[in-house]
Amino acid sequence: MKNFNVFYASLDSNLYFLFDFNVFFKYYINMEKILLNEIDKIVELLKENKIIALPTDTIYGFSCLATSDETIDRLYKIKERNESKQFIILVGKNYNLSHLVRPSDEILEFVSKNSPAPLTMIVEKNPTAPISRHFSLPTLAIRIPDDEFLQNILDKVGFIISTSCNIQGEPPLNTWQEIATNFPSIDGLVKRDNLPASKPSTIVDLTSTPFNIIRQGEYVVSD
Repeated sequence: MKNFNVFYASLDSNLYFLFDFNVFFKYYINMEKILLNEIDKIVELLKENKIIALPTDTIYGFSCLATSDETIDRLYKIKERNESKQFIILVGKNYNLSHLVRPSDEILEFVSKNSPAPLTMIVEKNPTAPISRHFSLPTLAIRIPDDEFLQNILDKVGFIISTSCNIQGEPPLNTWQEIATNFPSIDGLVKRDNLPASKPSTIVDLTSTPFNIIRQGEYVVSD
């Protein structure tokens, strides 16, 4: 089992531990020992509209629920990101995609063959999708991550936002130390040591005919 630890930052408590780079955290818990309980805690924080840095099947990402306008407003400010740029949505492998997208038999077959994987898919949005007003475009970018830890979280919340841990235009940060130091205002950070260097996800546009690969990442699409 991989070594996971989770931190919850607090600015209004005198209870903390001092770690590298003088970052203060309220809790330090070894998730190898209480993994299921801590997944429940992360889910609880997400449902409280908190922003958490999570390791993914590609790189670290800031995550929050994709349903909260206020939390997504805050995430845009943290990243200093243009609000015209929508965030990627990570979707649980057991979630009914038709709630978010307008699926066709062809798209469902493609998703079945190519997910879970580090593959971002541009799809037509379901107009009644239960998501924030920030997803105003007719399309969504979704990914079903190939990561058991994330899937355990997604089993409980369905889908979440994921976006690289950086200021817009700057290189993504991919160590927990860098993220904790540069983004002290986030509400939580899941620590994964020795996260391997990874290429960005492959991006494929499923709204075009034939499907069009926009960016080739580490994952090779299966026809």
